[in-house]
Amino acid sequence: MSRAPDVVIDCHIDDVFAFVADLTHAPRWMAGVVSAEQIAGDGPGLGAMYDVARRIRGRQRRAAMVCVEWDPPRRIAWRAEEAEVRYEFESVWTATRVIALSGTSRDLRGLCRVLEGRR
Repeated sequence: MSRAPDVVIDCHIDDVFAFVADLTHAPRWMAGVVSAEQIAGDGPGLGAMYDVARRIRGRQRRAAMVCVEWDPPRRIAWRAEEAEVRYEFESVWTATRVIALSGTSRDLRGLCRVLEGRR
């Protein structure tokens, strides 16, 4: 059994969850995401829909991503076509562990870099 990738970020769980939950931030930390615009819903939350453009093998591809799980500040998931992206959040003293249940360690490194202000 393999362990899901995770990272500990030196930020409060509420701040990390709020940043991840707003997919308009995705181009700053998700690998390959070029743009993300909310097209349905009033802010992040269950049922919120985003038009997400990704660059895959040199070509841009668009997909609608819908928030299908919303349990602040513990869990969030989005579905796009047949794929799902799911994260869990745990408090670690004053920091936050983010677990990519279906995401990549590359995305987690990007998230850590952005939230901790590293280049």
